[in-house]
Amino acid sequence: LCGAVDLSPNFSVGASIDVRTGKYKLNKRVLSNDYPGEVSWFDVTGGEDDITGWSFKPAILYHDKSFRLGAFVRFPMTFHISQKNYEELYSSDDGYFFNIHENIDPYYGAHYLDSEDYYTADYKIKAPMQVGFGLSLGTPGLSSIAFDVVYENWGEAEFEDEYDPYYFQDKYRSALNWRVGMEHKLPFIPVIGRIGYMRQPVTFKGPRGYDNSDPEIIVTDERDFMTLGLSKNFNENFRLDVGYAYGFWSEEEGAREDKESHNRLYFTLNYSMPEQYLK
Repeated sequence: LCGAVDLSPNFSVGASIDVRTGKYKLNKRVLSNDYPGEVSWFDVTGGEDDITGWSFKPAILYHDKSFRLGAFVRFPMTFHISQKNYEELYSSDDGYFFNIHENIDPYYGAHYLDSEDYYTADYKIKAPMQVGFGLSLGTPGLSSIAFDVVYENWGEAEFEDEYDPYYFQDKYRSALNWRVGMEHKLPFIPVIGRIGYMRQPVTFKGPRGYDNSDPEIIVTDERDFMTLGLSKNFNENFRLDVGYAYGFWSEEEGAREDKESHNRLYFTLNYSMPEQYLK
């Protein structure tokens, strides 16, 4: 939910309230066979998190025909997490080991332990403040270039209860996100071409565990995205935008090396109400 007002012909102020909801689910199945002892364990663990949060973000904008400069602050936002976890443990000590197959039946020849062992937890996480600014030069829809940066320090995040108060300070780092892009009207067809580059650093530095010997995560290639896009104005009120983004990054964790790449395709339809209906 957002709104803005012009305080002068070239200066505007605005604000937004963002509401976020989501779920996170986890299901793990661990099978252990101890052949010398003729014993098997089949452990099923999992859970579901319900996540809600909201934030408030005021912003300002100065603009004229060919120059725009804006800035915003997103105040620290609080996420509320309602968590439900479960664990089911089965054991077999009669020499008939569990086997891994798609429809494993742990009840066959097994003892059922910790039946319906559910537990719940409720806690809050305060995400850090964000500060950002951006500027653009040129005429939008004809030829322009834009740049913006956003800073946040996840090391300043905190749990709003007694649960591991130093978790974020120990395992997260600050991040400076930046984006640069340009658009230009193509000479032979009535289409606007766009190109851009974006960096979103990985903020989790580890280690994943709590043992001092666990390795930290070393980012060997920051998370970057290259973007291409086309925009077509069919009339004064209707526009179609198409965008493609390719992202890549890599990191090392002791002897482990992870590499990721992502491809994303965007379609946006924009309709502006004719001016005569707004009067």
